[in-house]
Amino acid sequence: MLNDQIDISIIVPVFKAETFINRCVDSILAQSFSNFELILIDDGSPDRCPEICDEYSKKDKRIRVIHKTNAGVSAARNTGIKVAKGKWLMFCDSDDYVSSNWCEKMYNSAIMFPNSWIVSNIFSVDKNNNCHVLIEKNIESKDLDYKKVFDERISGAMWNKIFDRIKIINNKIQFDENMSVGEDVLFNVEYFEKCCNSITYIHEPLYFYNENLMSTLHSYHENWFLQHLQVFWIRLPLIKENQLNDYCDKWLCTFISMFDYTFDKRNTISFIKKMHYNQKMIKSKEFRFCLENATCKNENPLIINILNRHNYYVYWLFQKIVNLKKEVLGEKI
Repeated sequence: MLNDQIDISIIVPVFKAETFINRCVDSILAQSFSNFELILIDDGSPDRCPEICDEYSKKDKRIRVIHKTNAGVSAARNTGIKVAKGKWLMFCDSDDYVSSNWCEKMYNSAIMFPNSWIVSNIFSVDKNNNCHVLIEKNIESKDLDYKKVFDERISGAMWNKIFDRIKIINNKIQFDENMSVGEDVLFNVEYFEKCCNSITYIHEPLYFYNENLMSTLHSYHENWFLQHLQVFWIRLPLIKENQLNDYCDKWLCTFISMFDYTFDKRNTISFIKKMHYNQKMIKSKEFRFCLENATCKNENPLIINILNRHNYYVYWLFQKIVNLKKEVLGEKI
């Protein structure tokens, strides 16, 4: 029987996760912290997930299952937020799993620092089920700025954080259902800006992120480059002036790598359209801003000179010549 007041609502969108869903739910039910509700959002999953979720709800009264037409993870999470009853919200992906003290550690930190953005370390799990701690080095537990959390690659995810549900409702924070990349980043940035006055970092890894090659991050996405430009802009207001150069250095490296992504074999548009697309990206205000403010210390000066022309066709031709020389002469340029 649940207490009158539910402390935590755990929201799990479920879609094509038949292989992993039992491990995920079992790890949540094994929590040392018991006063939670588990909301499983069946996002129109075509496998046995809906049936598995219903079976779990019959075994444990803390579990609620909502079946809906497939509309993506953002819509599923928004649905979970609308029906949640807990004081705090936590999120888990259906192909991942959690440590037994995940809720307890996050909840205790939230109670101690109610106006803080609570962020924990995580385990990354490879295809052989080997676990690797994401952040090996020690970073301070309090008064971290956003850039440090961004640098450690733990700023965007939903599942290593805990959120005040009332603050989310009062500030009308929700997931943008039109975004397929960066919707979690936008949610976190809004919450951090509107609801928090500090950051609290938990050194202990509490979440096991499965490096599933079939997940969204490893699937092909149309307009992937354009969507990453949006994410760059979303984070920018939280970057301090003295951090701007380093922030732009990191993104410049990402943007340059995105040119090749446009030519992924899963992209069915014509070669000419791919070239035009990259030309549009290289002339975008985000790419220009990044190029102007990066130190470019990690890039070939010749490539930077070419990029400053804002002409992708010249850049593409240069890369072709470089690759040809490497093939024929084995030279490094």
